[in-house]
Amino acid sequence: MDQALREWHDRSCRYRILDLGIGSGCLLTALLKEYSQATGVGVDASECALQWARRNVRNHGLEARVELLNIDWNSVGGSFDFIVCNPPYIRTAHLAGLAPDVRDYEPIMALDGGKDGLAGYRNLSPTLVRCLKPNGTGFIEIGAGQEEPVSAIMTGGGLTVLRSASDLAGIPRCLVVCRS
Repeated sequence: MDQALREWHDRSCRYRILDLGIGSGCLLTALLKEYSQATGVGVDASECALQWARRNVRNHGLEARVELLNIDWNSVGGSFDFIVCNPPYIRTAHLAGLAPDVRDYEPIMALDGGKDGLAGYRNLSPTLVRCLKPNGTGFIEIGAGQEEPVSAIMTGGGLTVLRSASDLAGIPRCLVVCRS
């Protein structure tokens, strides 16, 4: 979210925001609170996650500005100013070693990035190309050590990686991308 706030300065613009893998809805809700005229679409394959997102959207009085869809990323249509996504990026073999508060309470589909941890990014790239407006920006969370391989996936899929942003520990955690 910090990167989106740094990139998109006009807080009164009528941006269209897409949150892929919305989960609880906290990210889209926070963005819509910051951008008072924006509208958003939240997508998740988990109906349970969407139930949490609906509650959070309702608790913040944002129902009129949000559309929530129980579909996969490949089914998303529309054109968006910016897209946020925290895809599953943990290697399947590493799931059992996660902290119990993550492993036991997060849906496995929100964590499991496949054998190499990159399956979600391969799935995400075509959606970003299709759904970003020509001047739009994607903000993609990445796992530790994934900057280079995810950048290669995004570039190979027709996107330009503008930069990466690091977390407080100095680890690259977000790729900022646009259509090539």
